Amino acid sequence: MTSVAAVASEGENQNSLIDRWTDRMREYRDRVPFEPQSNPVRQLALDLSRALEAGEISREDLEAIAKALSDQALVRRAKNSVRYLGDRDADQLAEIVREQVRDSAFKKGERISFAKFRARWEKPREGIVFTAHPTFAIPYGLREILVQMIDTETYDDPSLLEEMKKYHHTPEDDISLGMEHEQAQKVIENAQEANGRIVDIVLSVARELYPEEWHKMKPRPIQLSSWVGYDLDGRTDIQWYDCLRIRLDEKRIQIARDIEWIKAVGAELDEDSDACKELMKLVRVFDKELKAVTRQVELFNRDLEDPEQLTKAANELTKRSARSRKSIIARADRWIGRAIDKETDDDVKQRLVRLRAQIVGCGLGTARIHLRLNAQQLHNAIRKPMGLEGNVDVTSHVLLGRLDRMVQEAKEEQVNFGTLFVERATAVRQFIVAAQILKHVDPEAPIRLLIAETESPFTVLAALYFAKQFGIADKLDISPLFETVDAFEHGARVIESLLETKSYREKIKTRGRLCVQHGFSDSGRFMGQIPAGIAIERLQAQLTEVVANAGLGKIDFLIFDTHGESMGRGGHPRSLTDRFLYTLSPWAQQRIEANGLGLHHETSFQGGDGFVLFGTPNLAFRVLAHAMIAPSEAEPVENDKFYSDSDFIRDFYEGVRQYQIRVYEDENYRHSLAAFGTNFLVKPGSRKTKRQYDAAKGARNPASEVRAIPHNALLQQFGMALNVVNGVATAMRHEPDRFVHIYRESPRMQQLLAMVAHAKNLSSIKTLVAYSSVFDDAFWVTRPYGHQELHVKEACLYLADLLRDDRRHDAMMHLASFLRKDAIYLDDTFSDVGLETRPEWEDGRLHLDVLQAVRLALIQHIFLLAARVPRFSTRNDIARDQIIGLILSLRVEEAVQLLREAFPKDVPEVAEYSLAEPATYTGYEGSDYAEINRTLIDPIVDTYRMVLEIGVGVSHHFGAYG
Repeated sequence: MTSVAAVASEGENQNSLIDRWTDRMREYRDRVPFEPQSNPVRQLALDLSRALEAGEISREDLEAIAKALSDQALVRRAKNSVRYLGDRDADQLAEIVREQVRDSAFKKGERISFAKFRARWEKPREGIVFTAHPTFAIPYGLREILVQMIDTETYDDPSLLEEMKKYHHTPEDDISLGMEHEQAQKVIENAQEANGRIVDIVLSVARELYPEEWHKMKPRPIQLSSWVGYDLDGRTDIQWYDCLRIRLDEKRIQIARDIEWIKAVGAELDEDSDACKELMKLVRVFDKELKAVTRQVELFNRDLEDPEQLTKAANELTKRSARSRKSIIARADRWIGRAIDKETDDDVKQRLVRLRAQIVGCGLGTARIHLRLNAQQLHNAIRKPMGLEGNVDVTSHVLLGRLDRMVQEAKEEQVNFGTLFVERATAVRQFIVAAQILKHVDPEAPIRLLIAETESPFTVLAALYFAKQFGIADKLDISPLFETVDAFEHGARVIESLLETKSYREKIKTRGRLCVQHGFSDSGRFMGQIPAGIAIERLQAQLTEVVANAGLGKIDFLIFDTHGESMGRGGHPRSLTDRFLYTLSPWAQQRIEANGLGLHHETSFQGGDGFVLFGTPNLAFRVLAHAMIAPSEAEPVENDKFYSDSDFIRDFYEGVRQYQIRVYEDENYRHSLAAFGTNFLVKPGSRKTKRQYDAAKGARNPASEVRAIPHNALLQQFGMALNVVNGVATAMRHEPDRFVHIYRESPRMQQLLAMVAHAKNLSSIKTLVAYSSVFDDAFWVTRPYGHQELHVKEACLYLADLLRDDRRHDAMMHLASFLRKDAIYLDDTFSDVGLETRPEWEDGRLHLDVLQAVRLALIQHIFLLAARVPRFSTRNDIARDQIIGLILSLRVEEAVQLLREAFPKDVPEVAEYSLAEPATYTGYEGSDYAEINRTLIDPIVDTYRMVLEIGVGVSHHFGAYG
């Protein structure tokens, strides 16, 4: 691999090349109005490809340019992130939070009682959930540079820019779950510190308004949660002991942090004071607990497939009583309380109250944990208890009634770690893991169970059955995830049906909380992001009515809106405030509050990209502050035409949804998405991505079966954010005047269209068309026409023959034509409502196009190199044409492995043997093979690496990977 630092050292030459190619791209784009079928990306790529094949530029030149453009894109991403965070710094936001806390103490101008104020701030209304979604597309060091640029709002620091040159825009080679968990814990620590700052703000207001009682508070303004290490949806690589080990490690981290907090506050006290003695006594207790859990972590890090090692680890964990585990936090609460009572200095007392709030709020873990399964895993697991054969009919009312009775009659089973070792059903193991965590790690903190792809009440009751069977129903909040088209249409009926069962109804009344989850991320690949946003908002309102009318008394309604960092997966690009208000609109919030439900709203920050905005305590505080104040800064909804003109909005929703579904079900879309498949993408996380595609001839599975992140990442790479942009204009073109009127009178519609406009600015149908050209036999057969490029003539003609019956070019062209019609309507729509492409986007847009052109030229280079590989006899039933076909789908790793078998790098030479008999013929095949590897196979491998790295550079323009 070429040294990035070495290649990047020729800065002046790179900048001149970038300027020259950017100017040429601008020239090509200026031609488009006069030559509509011209294609700037394709033409610049051809220019670069010809120069590369003629030796006028080198692969190293292209790599250096791609690296420089990707670095610039990362800096631009930092600037966009600063804009996203808004103009207010942390201190300004703190004052706004202070005013909001103060306002909460008054109702109709009268101060509320301390009891009510305390109740408000001891139960969080907002929550942040950290996940390990595979968005770790850049190495940790490069992400830290991005964080520093955002945090300091400094983009031209020479030391940072020099440091940036050291990194490739590609993830670490072997991203493990352990690496992801370690990074998650770092940002959770920052979030804890930010949350502590908000606790201080609450306490300072309470000191002012309730001077005699404020010190009794234990504020919990925002709940932090994580499912890193606990998500088994579609994963088989996380074992039950991984979950236990991770949870124990989080306990170890938190206890160590608690000790640091206690010592820091204790250092401010007179060491002879009673308050200080209480704290030092607590340090000794926590030290003892830390030693014990450190030993447990060490044992759980061993090979637990070995029964002897499992026995040691399990016995070490279970030998201590549940009472001692439970009492450590209770003792902290009690002993710090005594220190508070004995302290006379209110400033020191406030630090003690904050200390108590943080220790009690965190408990024996750094964050609350979310376990995650999918519905099918539960259906498989419930078959045995119900005595069912084959597939389970989850729609059967008879089965639902029978399962309801089973839940009511379920007898609690005792389990141990041997049970976990022998249990084979993934879903059942997770319930046993939860039971063991609650028995032996942290008996106080409730656990959330998220069930992906829920479409039936049967699924939730199956989960409740196992929760009762293993004695954890009172500590396990079961949350169905609604993310499919059917779930959005019928999700309210699912909850309504559940509330008609005795077992679920009793569960909710006992817990005092009903939890649901909405999937913005996955729904983007089922129905498009705009209809998904509308459907989820409607579902939130429907669920509110169902819960409010169920006669459950006063309960909390917890809504977890899970979405990614990119637009296609539900991350609103305009501002952090819009991010929060897009997922739970002011209109939906008003309906929940009007129905007397206690709202708790959680949103996700997913993987490496999501961790960026929690990269420092300062950034974390700004995010948490925005989460708190966003609802109060929303525009009024009373006169919003989006809600009053419901007939038009319903038609608009149906129009966009049907358009998106039509695209996803179109064979042309499937073949386009499968043109390179996931071979076009880096591996950005520990979660395995199954190949969803056949080699060179098209898709194996429909688009809805591709995971959300690779699906969205492929759309980014082809330059078409169609799951956000397309269908909007087609849906409203029959009543454009009415649409314009609604837009001007509707903050909600303006918010939706802002996402569409942002995605449109980054999209280019011509980029998709440019990529289609490499599958066009006519492109290859005409490239050497007229005695041009005679040095690649035979390779071009071979590629033309190989691609003659390939469907991908035609599929991509047909898809482009279909999308183009809607794009033309969208230009008209944006003109009507005054949404135009912003001038400041122009340079970034040009650089993105240049980056795409460089990559396309490199792909052409890979194809031409492959076409020059000599013919060889069929090996293992695979012929040369088939191997080259793999390369034409960028299945480079597989193809190279086969080519190296045909042309091994290292073959024996006669000179290696000390033979007495002379020979004049020494053979030529070995040296020929070495030359083939040096001039063809090795360059294919290296160029493919460049192609993947450019993909990450492209994602910087979109602000997130996938």
